[in-house]
Amino acid sequence: MPKSVKPFKTAWLLLLLLPALASAADFAAGIENIAVQREGGEQVLLARIDYRLSPKAKEAIYKGVPLSWVLLIKLQRRYWFWHYTVHERRIPYVIRYEALLNQFSVKNLLTEHVEMFATLNIALGYMAAVREPIWPEHRLHLAQDYSVAVKVQFDREFLPIPLRPESYFDPQWALSSDWFIWHPRK
Repeated sequence: MPKSVKPFKTAWLLLLLLPALASAADFAAGIENIAVQREGGEQVLLARIDYRLSPKAKEAIYKGVPLSWVLLIKLQRRYWFWHYTVHERRIPYVIRYEALLNQFSVKNLLTEHVEMFATLNIALGYMAAVREPIWPEHRLHLAQDYSVAVKVQFDREFLPIPLRPESYFDPQWALSSDWFIWHPRK
């Protein structure tokens, strides 16, 4: 085979893969905004998350497969050029379709609190509005330079065993967000 054919095949392969690579980011969760405010002696995180489910994730949830995300919150302090974590919280959520009730349930696995919703969009909207205490006011020295980092991580290990291998290689299961870092205004 002539050498000039190989780059041509490689270019075609890349053109075929580009839509799949571009669409992977379309399904990832995204953190839209973050704010921290004082309430009753605590610093409370207020965040808005955009959960965008892929067609495979929607199909799975409608077939009764529960989907789980972990909300990761880190309070970080800056000391010279280093950042270190002062406090960290992990809040796991599970959303599932209850076929007998024709409703969606959202469960906070830390508190065991369950809410029921008529549609998937309303259930995702409930998960999108985050309001979590992150640190008692008396333990936070406001004069110090600190930041809050937030990430939503899709928990592939919560999927049934037959779906797990596929979820690591299929871009439609890349449902996690990137880290979003919030710095307070001085």
